[in-house]
Amino acid sequence: MEGWVSDGVRKSGRKKLSEELGVAGRIGRRQPGRPCSRCIYDSTIPGTTFDGDGMCSYCKLHDEMDAQYPTGAEGEILLQGAVDEMREAGRGKEFDCVLGVSGGCDSSFLAHELVSRGLRPLAVHFDNTWDSPIATNNIYTVLDKLEIPLETLVVDNLEYDDIHRSFIESGVRDLEAPTDIGLMGVLYRASEKHGIKYIVEGHSFRTEGVSPLGWLYMDGRYVREVHRQFGTLPMETYPNMPFNQFVKWAAFSGIRRLRPLYWLDYDKEATKAFLAEEYDWEWYGGHHLENRWSNFHTPIFCHNAWGLTSGSMNCQGGFGRVNLIARRHNANTTLIRSWIRRSWQW
Repeated sequence: MEGWVSDGVRKSGRKKLSEELGVAGRIGRRQPGRPCSRCIYDSTIPGTTFDGDGMCSYCKLHDEMDAQYPTGAEGEILLQGAVDEMREAGRGKEFDCVLGVSGGCDSSFLAHELVSRGLRPLAVHFDNTWDSPIATNNIYTVLDKLEIPLETLVVDNLEYDDIHRSFIESGVRDLEAPTDIGLMGVLYRASEKHGIKYIVEGHSFRTEGVSPLGWLYMDGRYVREVHRQFGTLPMETYPNMPFNQFVKWAAFSGIRRLRPLYWLDYDKEATKAFLAEEYDWEWYGGHHLENRWSNFHTPIFCHNAWGLTSGSMNCQGGFGRVNLIARRHNANTTLIRSWIRRSWQW
């Protein structure tokens, strides 16, 4: 497959954007509505309902998932059952599962957990050419010590910058859609290529939450159409995932996606300390900041331009509600343009 490499990370020069991106004029902030009594979501989010105590439907969903995916002794039984299924499906093959890796805390710990349980994962990485040096080093230090093989798909640098540029110019919210779709496409392609029936993802709803319906949207056609209207370079190396391919892989291929962290008592601070001690792993400064584009999208674009903030940590009691609201409302839309120019000279 074009772009697949077994090691190393290929980089090339950055393409400059025009001086005037025109972003600020298309960005709109949500006006606050009825707030949830527990998290920072409010009635402006489409489909949100509230119970008699003023708690929103997303907090209720969080609690339902908390009950559906237990941790502790019960979670261990369920997790071990999933491990046994993966081992059986991998019998006679080189690998038991595909593991998406980013150099972040979750996927790095999951690599350790899978190997410690006797599984043989194939690590797969989608390099959108915006990986931070810390993340790249984390990938290799952890995987080398665990002796996990790695396959990386590297998209053309200028092509991917053009995809990013098209999403900025379009004025849509979900600038991470190309990365999310590309990653999923790479994981499915690797599974199909090696005949692997399980994709393991380092995701936990307890630390990630769920984006409300109406905030973000993504599919392969959406990525293609935004780029068709606002891009300037052909999309040739990007591993898009058209809807028909997604249906084939998700419904008819027999490939299953598992999230083992759902069943673990996952303490992120303790995990970071463990990874640093065991693997010389390095913290990159914040949630999803192992990638430089995510460094822009999550804390700056989403929070400062749209006022979008995940409520998952508040549902877990990780932050005070007042502090989260203050963080969300500390917005400055002009920061978007200045941050892009300062960081990448676009």
